[in-house]
Amino acid sequence: LKSGAVAAAHAAFDILLHDDNLLRSGKASRTWMKSSTPHSTDWKSCLVWSSVIDGAWTGSGSIWENNPGCFKETLEECAQREACSVDFKEDKDTTGRVQSVTISLNAREDH
Repeated sequence: LKSGAVAAAHAAFDILLHDDNLLRSGKASRTWMKSSTPHSTDWKSCLVWSSVIDGAWTGSGSIWENNPGCFKETLEECAQREACSVDFKEDKDTTGRVQSVTISLNAREDH
């Protein structure tokens, strides 16, 4: 589970780091939702999606549900190395299942 969390965090970081909006506006955001499974050829996004969306939707226990700390810590470490910060926003349904997770990478103003 830990190695999956680390791999998914690195994939999320890579997606956000290479988003043009990070250079343009200093912030790159991406939302992974239960209702929109990424295309199978987009393996990085598939890895993140299956890690952050509730297991009831992905068909297995999600990392976000079982061990979000490792995913978040790894992503925060990656961001700090590049003088960035990261924000997480999750949306849950009334039963507590994760419906979507938005992850934002923010460039620090002092860099």
